[in-house]
Amino acid sequence: KQTGRKLPITETMRDSILLLILAGIRSVESRSLKWENVFFCEPNSEISLSQTPEHQVPHFIVYSNQYNTPKNKKKHTKPMTPIIYAMLKYRASLPDKDPIYVFPNKKRAVNKYGEYFITSNRDAFDKIIEGIKLTHKISAHSVRRTFATMGIESNYTSADVGRLLHHSEHLDSVTGSYIQSVLRQDAIQLEIIGEKILGYLKYWMLH
Repeated sequence: KQTGRKLPITETMRDSILLLILAGIRSVESRSLKWENVFFCEPNSEISLSQTPEHQVPHFIVYSNQYNTPKNKKKHTKPMTPIIYAMLKYRASLPDKDPIYVFPNKKRAVNKYGEYFITSNRDAFDKIIEGIKLTHKISAHSVRRTFATMGIESNYTSADVGRLLHHSEHLDSVTGSYIQSVLRQDAIQLEIIGEKILGYLKYWMLH
């Protein structure tokens, strides 16, 4: 929702950070997301997405190691929570929507990877730290550790949390015939972790 206030960071950067906070993905996996890997499946957005039929779970696909070690890149399917779904739908409706990247850099300048998605979010995190007057540094990796902590606090097993973070040792047993049921289970767990994280953020903003 637009408030008329000037944001300390761009909308694109804000949404990219929101995705990595709520999905537990790595920074470059969020920043480099492409529209061709976003699948809305057109559910009723007024209901909990974790309750939709398994074959209709809205999801997106990210690749680990895509830029560090491309030959060993791995595909990961992530379900959308209601907030992620709403954010991506909003970005898809923008009149200046980029045809390729969900989070393109403002000038469409080619980055070190030879592409034009957002290059870095370090400055954005510094502005957030300054804005909420934190006394310690935070980064994309800090956010990922927080996601893991919220998963453990929600009584999920280390295997569940590892799978949500797509650590390879917890993904070997997830094969084709089980992917839909796992996707639905992940959607439920992501919703719960996301609600916990957003609850903390709301507390920080009000105190």
